[in-house]
Amino acid sequence: MGVPPQELGFGSRMTCWRRLRDWNEAGVWQQLHELLLAELPNCAPATYSTCPAPLSTAPTCGH
Repeated sequence: MGVPPQELGFGSRMTCWRRLRDWNEAGVWQQLHELLLAELPNCAPATYSTCPAPLSTAPTCGH
């Protein structure tokens, strides 16, 4: 299941769950979503030339 959250310095799974719950109840995710949507018109469209990784290294579906 990957690296346990404790090894990454995030606390136990229960601590992570509580933080996510608290942030959700506080509206953090909604605010972040709205902020990102507001910034979207200021962003340049993604193109192959602005892609951070060469296409030859990108995984393909089903291959």
